[in-house]
Amino acid sequence: MATLLMADGREFPITKPLTLAAMQSYVGGYIEIVRIGGSLDALEILILDEDGRGKAKPLNLEATRLYRGDPPRHGGIIVGDVIRCICTHMGTEDEAYS
Repeated sequence: MATLLMADGREFPITKPLTLAAMQSYVGGYIEIVRIGGSLDALEILILDEDGRGKAKPLNLEATRLYRGDPPRHGGIIVGDVIRCICTHMGTEDEAYS
């Protein structure tokens, strides 16, 4: 199940379908997808506002932790509200998010 990771630390399950319009509404802008794990058949991803830094959105500590990995692979950060989910069949007409 997809989860909304709020920049203030709160988390909420997302039960509605993740259409492009819904994703943009949750993150507050055009979306950017960042892979954080999984396999080619089921990618674990974060969906975020592609211009979150330009909009001076607050640091999202949980999303940043997930993005960096354990142990940390780099020092990148994630800002704003973020969707964490699994994407299956990425890049095909059967692409789905859960």
